[in-house]
Amino acid sequence: MGLPDWKRSAVGWSRDNATRMTAGPGVQEAAPSEGVDADELSIPQSVIDAASARERAAMVQKVQEARLQVTEIFTSRFQDLVTAGRVSEYPALVDRFKPKFAACQSSLERIAASLSSEPVVAGLVGKVAREESKRLGMQLELQVQEQHLSLLGLDDPDQPELKQAVIAKRKALKECTDGIYELLEELRCEAADIED
Repeated sequence: MGLPDWKRSAVGWSRDNATRMTAGPGVQEAAPSEGVDADELSIPQSVIDAASARERAAMVQKVQEARLQVTEIFTSRFQDLVTAGRVSEYPALVDRFKPKFAACQSSLERIAASLSSEPVVAGLVGKVAREESKRLGMQLELQVQEQHLSLLGLDDPDQPELKQAVIAKRKALKECTDGIYELLEELRCEAADIED
């Protein structure tokens, strides 16, 4: 029996996601793609329940790959808004992407809860989920600061202070991201020791 569709895709849990991510030759899209829907990013509970502990730990990597792609698209759309001077559309952008991030978050939390027989692994998955939530908050704060900075003139008295705040937030976001990568590496090592 082959792998289920959700295991084959780093983007989501269905085979059709890859074709939805880009338009074919001669097809014009009205707006840039925002990737897959939140429903496609959520691992079905039945899939989690049917998986072994080792497979559940591996699902975390798939969730993180999907989250990374969502983050890249979200950041790109944010840059498009800032470049075009349409910062007023930012709240709507956040509203469209929050369900996608929430779907990834929910999958991580449900995987962690399902790993009660492997408390160390479950703890690491829970930490990844908490740090990802923290990272999203930091990313949103940074984007708001960057918007404000882009609207200030070079001679604005608030510009140097806000610029320093943006630099500090970027540094904190990088540290948070690095911490998540360390947790994922630790999770990979722990998952390798799980006996099915």
